[in-house]
Amino acid sequence: RVLARLCRALQRAPRELRHQSLQMLKPRVQAVLLVFMESREELKSKGAPIAKAARGSGGASASADRQSGALICLGRLYRAQGFILNLRILTVAVRERLRAKAFQRVLTLAREVVLARVAKGAELDEQIVMEAFRSACLEQGMDLEALGLAFRAEVSGRPYLKRDVWGRYSQDVSQALLDRNKLLRAKAESWRAFRTAWISVLQSPCFVRNSAPRGWARHRDHTALEAEAIVDMAARKQCCPWKRAKRRVEGTTATAAQLIAFAAEAG
Repeated sequence: RVLARLCRALQRAPRELRHQSLQMLKPRVQAVLLVFMESREELKSKGAPIAKAARGSGGASASADRQSGALICLGRLYRAQGFILNLRILTVAVRERLRAKAFQRVLTLAREVVLARVAKGAELDEQIVMEAFRSACLEQGMDLEALGLAFRAEVSGRPYLKRDVWGRYSQDVSQALLDRNKLLRAKAESWRAFRTAWISVLQSPCFVRNSAPRGWARHRDHTALEAEAIVDMAARKQCCPWKRAKRRVEGTTATAAQLIAFAAEAG
């Protein structure tokens, strides 16, 4: 990737040249570069899932609810996850795998209750979701607060994108449902409306657990410029300026200044 080469070139450049080179970049390119570097740090700080969930082409497939049964392993910690009607749900991470599996059973039971209610004509809302979790916790003899639930909207980007689109995690299920409904309504209208809605939900405050171990990625809030850069970079993924710039530098011994010029031109 040109972004990866640009990062390496900047790291190898002297401090004065590095500062001057960053100042040459357009604001949109600076935002994209910042998001790219943060995503790399986030991947380094996270482990791989215990059971890899099924994925569609080009990214996760939120159109199918089949990802609800995989535990996530983060170093020596385990976390349960669920997916209910375009709503991604995570529990707090724990050291005991058996306890994480118990959390997973609660998520599975709650999902079944929600799907049954919606199948009977009920509209998905905060009351239905939380009643389902309280019922599942009661059946499993667990405390709802112990799960430390976090929610986010997650919607398939098709037919506009070959990937999923998601918002920010929140402990407030009503906020996640609001983002979900916003994305679904906009998706039914047009790409322009979907793009605007996606940029909007990316700017929502992101929940970060105070108990997160040292070294884990801390998700900060996105500015409007950063959110727009994320969305537009995803939209141009198949035929984007970064790939055209990459073809121009492939097979050459590009210097740091050349890479920065290519990235600035692409922005």
